[in-house]
Amino acid sequence: MIPYRGAWVEFEYDLNNALFVRLDKHKKLPATVLLRAIGLEADEDILRVFYDSETLKVEDGKGDALVGRVLAEDVVLKQTGEVLFEANRELTRENAAQLHAKKVPEIKALILDPAVNDVTIRNTLAKDNLKSRKDAINMIYRVLRAQEFIAADQAETYLDTLLFKSIRKYDLTRVGRYKINKKLAPLAEWITQRPDFNLKSPTTGSERWLPKTLSARSSI
Repeated sequence: MIPYRGAWVEFEYDLNNALFVRLDKHKKLPATVLLRAIGLEADEDILRVFYDSETLKVEDGKGDALVGRVLAEDVVLKQTGEVLFEANRELTRENAAQLHAKKVPEIKALILDPAVNDVTIRNTLAKDNLKSRKDAINMIYRVLRAQEFIAADQAETYLDTLLFKSIRKYDLTRVGRYKINKKLAPLAEWITQRPDFNLKSPTTGSERWLPKTLSARSSI
């Protein structure tokens, strides 16, 4: 995405089919880092946007039924609050045995379509070791500004100014915004209808550029 004024946002794949992003031609980062920075904080939040999921009863999954299934969210033990397995983990036979031993009643697993076999987001998450929005924003700031010390709110303000809030820093122009909306509006409409999706526009005043179907819910 090349704006009239402001930082370039470039996406590229690596040989392992993971997706990376470069902001303003700096060092590349896993694309999920940018998603965390704009509000999709947890792995399960990101997975929920791109994949459907289903609930499986662990007791019904004796044998091989759970083996090879990918977790859509963290498995947390209610008694202790311990995270037994993290989202995006592919279950092995040993993992299934642990679920039975810990008496986990059910899990939520991704519904993966072998015909599509789109593993991009899953592979990208595997290369992204961050777990919070704050960490993602700070990582982007360090890459762009080459600074280790970050004052409170400094990184978030910088990212907002760089990509969202300041027309003096980032401007697609009316034609650019129209083209972005035309290409991505169907995708944005589909994403906002995903279950439990709650990402709000990162900036005020952007609604005037959006199609009527999107203006009340999200920005592109």
